[in-house]
Amino acid sequence: MRSAIYGVIFTVFLASAGTVQAANGLDGKSLLCTSKSQINPVFGLIFDQGKVSRHEVDGYSKVIEYTKPYDLDGTNTVHWWFTNIHRASLDRETLRVTVSGPLENPSWGYPHLCSISSKTGIFQKFDQIIAAAKKKNKI
Repeated sequence: MRSAIYGVIFTVFLASAGTVQAANGLDGKSLLCTSKSQINPVFGLIFDQGKVSRHEVDGYSKVIEYTKPYDLDGTNTVHWWFTNIHRASLDRETLRVTVSGPLENPSWGYPHLCSISSKTGIFQKFDQIIAAAKKKNKI
């Protein structure tokens, strides 16, 4: 009888643990963001399995700059540390991403404006950027 009770408690715990993570509503979501950076004026944020990945174009390649775990601050803010001293914050209402910490790159201090996208939409935009760069470059 005791093992049945422990089994039920264990099953309920496992079922609710998975529900809590899924309840934040971010997993599977993607954002396409603009930046004041001359090098990477567009980047994508993809939320999956409790982590956020920043995708961008480097030359003619699509790269993942980082994949880091994110935390929810209340219902409106999401944040993640992408280096030991730099933290990004996403305002879920305005879809603005800001960076805090010592700023070596001046464009990091400005809010990055984002819009809801899909993973496919982000990569299609990157393909357009790469195609335009190839067309513009003469060599």
